[in-house]
Amino acid sequence: MTLIEFLSGRYGELLLKGLTVTLQLSGVTLAAGFVIGVLLTLIRLSPFWIVRQAVGLLVDAIRSVPLLVHVIFWYFGAPELLPDGPRMWLYARDVNFICAAIAISIYAGAFISEDLRSGLRSIPKGQTEASLSLGFSGLETFRYVILPQAFRISVPPLLGQAMTITKNTSIALMIGVPELVYQAQRIQDITYEPFLPYASATLVYLAICTVLTLASRAYSRTAVKSRGAQA
Repeated sequence: MTLIEFLSGRYGELLLKGLTVTLQLSGVTLAAGFVIGVLLTLIRLSPFWIVRQAVGLLVDAIRSVPLLVHVIFWYFGAPELLPDGPRMWLYARDVNFICAAIAISIYAGAFISEDLRSGLRSIPKGQTEASLSLGFSGLETFRYVILPQAFRISVPPLLGQAMTITKNTSIALMIGVPELVYQAQRIQDITYEPFLPYASATLVYLAICTVLTLASRAYSRTAVKSRGAQA
């Protein structure tokens, strides 16, 4: 059986279903991870030393634990800590998808916060001082001067995080989320043929990551030209 014949039949439909779940999980976790990353970054700008240190330790702790451990904890451990009502509500839904999304979102949020923090730290302090001298408040300076520049600087790393998140969704198969690799494994169990399903999944991941890589490079070239024109 050729790859085209393989993809045009029932097994292609299974892989398409898996790809749909992968893209859904990637989209949810990227959006939630970005929100978490922004919140962590803002908290780390607190004027209180103890708050900055506490959040910094939290981010380091999240980044230090393997993603698989996060997924297993949120699926097997966290629901049991909930009261009966919320726990039963959770189990009545797609608990596998929800727990995987929570775990990957928190994990991604910790890395995204570091990317955003690096972007903020790359802005010269002189810009803050100049904005304040022009009558901007601290909040206005951050919102209109610092944050837009930091975000532009952080876009390529964020696209890299999108690529990482897409690949990390494959770990969700460990708790039964029917994403792309889960479906490839299922096809292997049916056909006893490992090459075609896993080769197909590999090509899909390669295509997604290639698109994101090209987008990152295109953005970087555009940003360089824009800075050159302004100079």
